[in-house]
Amino acid sequence: MKIEDWIPSGGISLELAATNAVLCEENALVIAGPGAGKTELLAQKAGFLFTTNSCREPRRILAISFKKDAADNLKERIVARYGERYKNRFMSLTYDAFFKSILDRFYRALPEGYVVNPRYEIADVDKQLLAFEMAGYHELRNMKKSEAKKIVIGLLDSCKLPLTDSRLKSVWNIMLCGTEEYDPALSFNMIAKLALYIIQNNPQIKRIIRATFSHVFLDEFQDTTDIQYEIVKELFESSEVKLTAVGDNKQRIMLWAGARKTVFEDYKCNFNAQSFKLLMNHRSAPRLVELQKKRNE
Repeated sequence: MKIEDWIPSGGISLELAATNAVLCEENALVIAGPGAGKTELLAQKAGFLFTTNSCREPRRILAISFKKDAADNLKERIVARYGERYKNRFMSLTYDAFFKSILDRFYRALPEGYVVNPRYEIADVDKQLLAFEMAGYHELRNMKKSEAKKIVIGLLDSCKLPLTDSRLKSVWNIMLCGTEEYDPALSFNMIAKLALYIIQNNPQIKRIIRATFSHVFLDEFQDTTDIQYEIVKELFESSEVKLTAVGDNKQRIMLWAGARKTVFEDYKCNFNAQSFKLLMNHRSAPRLVELQKKRNE
């Protein structure tokens, strides 16, 4: 299909800003409130890229969301709009799942001291605490368990690779390799740090990932954490891969959980992204939706 012949599928009508975001050939930032159709916009953009051959086979589209239900919803939306035709070329994952896929595929590229047992499991906070105690953090035993867990999470979140603290190295070694009493297990934050370490130190792996995807969608962008943004930036900044980030800058409920406060500004600066703002709210009463449409015509 020619680009000028494309129309939204499923009888969907997009407001002008949404249409412009779909057609945008550069990096884009779409800011929209609840009910504005952010997921639908990404589904329509995927269809546009596939049907106009702007995403040329065998390259794929990568969509990354903060939560699993959002990732699944977007994938289902693609299938509903376009059937099974493009399903295998549209990869919709959470950040955690994407970073885990990098580690599981390329863990052999890690240097000595950080090689992970490929049969690792996901460590809950109790298992993380056990590894710290085994590594000599005996002071944690004299604290309330809730306080000890906060310290453990804080230490794992704030550390950077390569590690310099000897006790923290012991924690990582226990969790990476396991012992007779401890099956290897990693937190999602550790997986993200290892994924970043892999791509920072292996340019060929970075090239492989860039060659796999022509476009990347970043859903729920307001919830993106520092490590998540750092990996996206490391992978795709100054590349031919085109990014579309979608989020609500007024619905930033995950700041308490480490969401990056300046993520919108940083993204616009680092990726020279064009900004689009959606005004519609499709969850309004039908009469209000019609008034919004007239205002936007």
